[in-house]
Amino acid sequence: MKQIKTTLPKAKDLRSIVERYITMAKKDPQSLHTRRTLLSLEQQQ
Repeated sequence: MKQIKTTLPKAKDLRSIVERYITMAKKDPQSLHTRRTLLSLEQQQ
């Protein structure tokens, strides 16, 4: 497994975004709407 090297401020900023993605994916992982929403959010970043 690879490790990502980053600074603490960058990691703290990214954490809130990743937690949102994980929460959304856990609610309904098989939903097409959820997958499309996550993909569109990813492209915006």
